[in-house]
Amino acid sequence: MFRGLTKWEQRITLSFIAGISILIAWYSVRTTSPAPLRISGPALQHEPGDLVHEPTPSPPARNVSTAVKPVSPLAGVVHGRIDINVASAEVLEALPGIGPVKAKSIVEERTKSGPYLTPDDLQRVRGIGPKTAERLAPMVFTGVPAEAIPQPASRPSQAPAIPPDSAIVLINTATQEELQTLEGVGPARARAILEDREINGPFENIEQLTRVKGIGPVTLDRNRHRLRAN
Repeated sequence: MFRGLTKWEQRITLSFIAGISILIAWYSVRTTSPAPLRISGPALQHEPGDLVHEPTPSPPARNVSTAVKPVSPLAGVVHGRIDINVASAEVLEALPGIGPVKAKSIVEERTKSGPYLTPDDLQRVRGIGPKTAERLAPMVFTGVPAEAIPQPASRPSQAPAIPPDSAIVLINTATQEELQTLEGVGPARARAILEDREINGPFENIEQLTRVKGIGPVTLDRNRHRLRAN
């Protein structure tokens, strides 16, 4: 093809061919590219064969009233305190020191024996002692009106009769309180007299008090005027 041409003419020919090839390629791309979309009025118009992007439909709105369920308050819980006559076992086991077993026992006991009148009545439940009931008292209530709680019958205080310092003390029948009224005889020596009397039998006379450790002739002489064996 290049016979009879000089090198310079060959270069010119190759450059011309390359330019024609580039021009043909550019024209081919230009004529095959899609036509731009044209706007006519408020809606977009497109030619046949154009790519159309359909809008993605929005998901339906959730019904908030049915999606969120109201939470009802726990039965038996009022202002942070638990009514032990109403609360379920699941609520009761949240109390400190009360697990599932004791909570179930609380419910069973009130069903079996009736409502709890005061928080101290929790001691009716096996495994709940005075210390536990006292610890739980600020956290629980019974819901029972105060007028419905029976009051214990008032009894006159019956203090143990302690003889005056001048009373006669029968050393074979005297109580610890009576022996403690003697001069120089405290709780320890009074108990020692009772123990000696129980182990060795009654005292035959007041002098035998000296067989008790801690009671000597001096203590005996100080109380002689108040002591009797029989």
